[in-house]
Amino acid sequence: MASYVALSNTGTNFNDQDLSNVGDVSLDSISSDSATSVSVVLGTDAGDDLIVATDALVVEGDTKNVGVGTAAPAKNLHVYGSSGEVELRIQSDTSFCSIVQKDNNEL
Repeated sequence: MASYVALSNTGTNFNDQDLSNVGDVSLDSISSDSATSVSVVLGTDAGDDLIVATDALVVEGDTKNVGVGTAAPAKNLHVYGSSGEVELRIQSDTSFCSIVQKDNNEL
């Protein structure tokens, strides 16, 4: 028999306890206390992925590939744009550089 946790509109506090094996969870936000972090642990099987907005950001649990703009990242970091220029920006506090891919395969 399955167990379910009912959450109210007023919020539920789990007091630093784990929430696991509950199926789909719908949240407005995830936050942590001061000086703590939020950790997402992915499984290592195909389909054990972290997905944000279908293809805005995808982290595959089995390959560890990261996709931005694609639901199926083919390499360690796969950035996809549907048309025009796709720009990858690498930035520090004082400068940045960009790699721009144009539709005609020019950099």
